[in-house]
Amino acid sequence: MTACDEFTGTRNAGGYGVLTKAVNGSRLAHRAALAEKLGRPVVGMARHTCDNPPCIEPSHLLDGTQAENVADAVARGRTRGGRYNQAECINGHALVDGNVRIKLRHDGYTERLCLECRRINSTKQSERRKAARHERGLIRTRKA
Repeated sequence: MTACDEFTGTRNAGGYGVLTKAVNGSRLAHRAALAEKLGRPVVGMARHTCDNPPCIEPSHLLDGTQAENVADAVARGRTRGGRYNQAECINGHALVDGNVRIKLRHDGYTERLCLECRRINSTKQSERRKAARHERGLIRTRKA
């Protein structure tokens, strides 16, 4: 693979090069480079084979769809919070059918919950509540 040719001008928050036009606003540099390579406007996504956002090297850019772009990111481990292809939770418990629950969040996204972690946290929380009630004198011990 040839070396990346990085855009040296202005970059956006994602690190992609930005070309500014006086009339039409701005345009992403890697999309402009791919359009020049293809000889036509980019219809879908301009995908990087090098995973380097400021790269404008034409041989590192491919035309594709959003689905292909996301599949590339997942395959390369470049997704944010991407524990969905992990075999275990952050605490090391196996994420198998009997130990995982899919939860639909209020914002429409889903998350996987480790049931073993949930059981452990529930037990600890219950013990903390009981200890707090004893400290406040809400639970009386029986006299023999």
